[in-house]
Amino acid sequence: MAKYVLKDARILFGGYDLSGSSSAIALETMAALKPTTTFTSGGAEEHVPGLVSVKASASGYRDSASGEDTAIYSSIGGTNAPLTAWGTALAAGSNTYFFNALAGTYTPLEGEVGEVARFKFDAQGKDSPLIRGTVFEAGSTARTATGTSSIIQLGATSATQKLYTALHVTAASGTTPSLTVTVKSAALVGFGSPTTRATYAAKTAVGAEWVTPVAGAITDQFYRVDWTISGTTPSFNFVVVVGIL
Repeated sequence: MAKYVLKDARILFGGYDLSGSSSAIALETMAALKPTTTFTSGGAEEHVPGLVSVKASASGYRDSASGEDTAIYSSIGGTNAPLTAWGTALAAGSNTYFFNALAGTYTPLEGEVGEVARFKFDAQGKDSPLIRGTVFEAGSTARTATGTSSIIQLGATSATQKLYTALHVTAASGTTPSLTVTVKSAALVGFGSPTTRATYAAKTAVGAEWVTPVAGAITDQFYRVDWTISGTTPSFNFVVVVGIL
């Protein structure tokens, strides 16, 4: 078994990394069970699955320089943004969870005299289930030139599944910097004749994007993320996650 202690969890919401100010995270997904018990149910309750929901709750120490107030306050009840969270440090090839989120509750300031100021917020899915995905670009290294991720085998996408992907740009600098990210698939690990499955709008600053899920069937099993960077002394830190559900 591989139990672990939460020491270096990551929480990304929109274009902001909230890990440095957060101290607690909880992800929850559930299907509403609707009763269908009848007189012929044999004396036991019966249910059918209803709508699926997803929720994230996070809290931590108020840090006006970390960006958590900007990220959360501006999205309350209106602007959706991808949320990605995992219990260990993000690394290329590691598993993670992500969904398209709307911040519904935000407590920007909480505490008593003499205590460190805290914050907390809750976010719920917007037209999105909770996706168990894979990290293709972890964002720990600043990218200054065009490049590609490692090739990862995700498996095929059936006719009843969809391909999901999210992008978080957590840092951007330079003169007229531009970042364009694409998600590609191929039938073989050698990645001959790849097919572009998703393309993000060009990013010039901190931000994020949730791409409309791509419906299956997709028989390709191997995936790669490509990025094109231009501008004068451009630099970007960004995270790309991809999953199938």
